[in-house]
Amino acid sequence: MELNVFINFVEPGGESGTLQALDTPQMQLELKSNASSYRLAGKITERALVVVYLVQSQLDPVVAEQLTQLLGELHQLQIVFVCREEPTSWQQQEIFTYCYQSGFLQVLLMHRSSLYTYQPYPSIQAVELFNISEYLARERKIRNFYGFPIRTIITNISPRDFFSVDHNNRLVRTGYLYHGLKEFTVRYNATLVEVPLPKGGVIDRYEGVIELLFAREIDFVSYPRDLIWPVQSTVPFSILNEYLLVPHAPPIARYLYFAKPFGWSLWLILVATVFYVTIMLFAVRSGRQGRQMGVCFLRSLSHFLYISNHETRISVWQDLLTYLILTLSGFILTNVYLAMLSSMLTSGLYEPQYTTLESLAKAPYPTLHDDYYLATFRTKTFLPEPVLRNSLSTDVPTLEKLRNGLDNRYMYCLYEDRMELLFRQQYLLKTPRSKVIRQSIGAALESYVVSNRLPYLRVFNEYARRIQEHGILDKMKMDTWRIMIKTGLLTLMRDEEPASQAYDLEFYFIAFFLWAAGLTLSVLVFVLELVKQRHHNRS
Repeated sequence: MELNVFINFVEPGGESGTLQALDTPQMQLELKSNASSYRLAGKITERALVVVYLVQSQLDPVVAEQLTQLLGELHQLQIVFVCREEPTSWQQQEIFTYCYQSGFLQVLLMHRSSLYTYQPYPSIQAVELFNISEYLARERKIRNFYGFPIRTIITNISPRDFFSVDHNNRLVRTGYLYHGLKEFTVRYNATLVEVPLPKGGVIDRYEGVIELLFAREIDFVSYPRDLIWPVQSTVPFSILNEYLLVPHAPPIARYLYFAKPFGWSLWLILVATVFYVTIMLFAVRSGRQGRQMGVCFLRSLSHFLYISNHETRISVWQDLLTYLILTLSGFILTNVYLAMLSSMLTSGLYEPQYTTLESLAKAPYPTLHDDYYLATFRTKTFLPEPVLRNSLSTDVPTLEKLRNGLDNRYMYCLYEDRMELLFRQQYLLKTPRSKVIRQSIGAALESYVVSNRLPYLRVFNEYARRIQEHGILDKMKMDTWRIMIKTGLLTLMRDEEPASQAYDLEFYFIAFFLWAAGLTLSVLVFVLELVKQRHHNRS
């Protein structure tokens, strides 16, 4: 929306014609020493205007303090200071210095027909204007930083901002967010200054970086902004979802392949069909010759499995119909079974995959983090309790090594930009090492974390939009991927073990079991027949 904000505004002669003549929505505030704290919030366009009336030529300390709080994250708005008296040069310098330190870059100082603004780079200089068009043309001039230093922290977190060794064996700084920031300094003639990371543990370093941002000792951090962090950031390129990476399910035992082509319901139907046909053959033949249930079963099974039997006799049309049905169905099902078995042996079968957060309650894998993200992870109470309880922390180098290698002993939490590069390592693998559960457990803004009231934030946001819209950011990500492959931080993984033989000894375990069960059953039947025959001879 458009808005005019008038602070301590007093019209000459006590009239109110100026405010009444405005069509734009307006807000009139009177800031005093005992005034409440105000904060301007909402989606306000850059066409909004903030007018501050100065009774004296110097800025009231109370107004200066509360004006900074009032605008908050809207320090890029246009501000007009209206002076009753002609400001001296040192008063102008004082006002403009305050404006730059508060992040107010679009500032105009007025006294009657006199107009003043300031040039922020390379140092703060008051500039007198002769008309408003010169103020509008100033927008192009302030885009030259004249070597002004832009301070950034050294995070060393791939793929955003990290160190690698180039082909000349030199340690160089790279990363797609770092390259974006470096390109900004080149285009706008600034100087990039590297600030070392605070010392201490992982949690201490995160807290130290936030303190540096609040103290405005650094300007940029090439790291996505977590939504719970009380810091400002640039315009986001996108929203990065946080996902859980879980190990790929292990392959099933090879002796189970025999039973996998058909489901259990189909197996039961096939067994029932064989026994049903056996009974039908027995019923057809029982009136013409002795009862031979075993012979009928073997003939039914041989026809169903498409095995020739030279002793098959067709004496009535029922025999012909039964054998024809068994032969055709057996031929079709046998070939379907062999085709599906061959396909399964080629592609491989695996245990059930973990596809939802709820399924992770039974996962045996611990989740690995650093100390800072372990504390954050345990606040996600919507995750299953076993997952939260089975979480571990380790030092950052060990975590990076295990995570970059997709070690399948652990689960990992990653934002999308890092996850995408890690998954590219699996393109040449027959079976991936890790999979992702597509249920977000967190989110962050793919942007730069910046200090409070950064004066040139609006300029950088325009630059960030352009490199995203024109595909430059995607090119920087691809270059970072190639650098990480060349330097060995990531690898194109390949199947190290030779392809396993489809018909090894383990594959025949179920066949050996069925064979042993058949032999045992036949021995029992043979013993029963001997007992029955001796009992018959005695009687």
